[in-house]
Amino acid sequence: MNKFLILSFVVVLLLPLVADGQSPSAAPKPVPPFLSPVPDNSSCTIAVSHLDSPAKPPPGHRLINQLVITKSAATRELLSVYTDGSRSEVWFSQGYRIEQLPGHHEVMITPLPRGNDSASIDFPNLQWLALDNYVDIENQKDKTCWHFKTQVQLKEQNLIFDYSAYIDCKTKRPVVWEFGTTHYELVSISPAMLPTMPPDFAAALKTYQDAAALPNSYRK
Repeated sequence: MNKFLILSFVVVLLLPLVADGQSPSAAPKPVPPFLSPVPDNSSCTIAVSHLDSPAKPPPGHRLINQLVITKSAATRELLSVYTDGSRSEVWFSQGYRIEQLPGHHEVMITPLPRGNDSASIDFPNLQWLALDNYVDIENQKDKTCWHFKTQVQLKEQNLIFDYSAYIDCKTKRPVVWEFGTTHYELVSISPAMLPTMPPDFAAALKTYQDAAALPNSYRK
């Protein structure tokens, strides 16, 4: 077999590998919006780690190590799981953020800004994504990703925070991202039914909405 036939045989073998995979150089450049939200009636699990903290925080201290976002068409629940096993939940419904801070009995209601991006709630701490922060197309976790990176400096405290994110070019979902010393990794997105909002959360939201609908002269 001559050299020409051997070379032709090798090229034929390699062609399927090139066709099936998407090389970083062939991937499209990012176009806003850079993130695709979690589908309705789905649950998204995000692993959280802290680069400057011990694996086991000292007694009396806790850190978030997992986020679970479950959503329907109009409502979503953000469940935070902590290193000590405790949990807290935040609900987003009808244009409001409903939450109960740890150690407090009062339920807090906060109106969401108009035009609030759904994906920015599904994937926390990625609001800084912009074309000005785009670096290049790189591989991350066996996925072709857009790499975004920037720095934020707090001059008064003489601190610099590094932000970095790898967004899957195909799905527009984050793969891994860092917000300062907090590291996030998307674990899974799967079909799920939204749990029922706790009664005290629902009651607090109704009370807030009823009070907001009153004329100013009737408000306490």
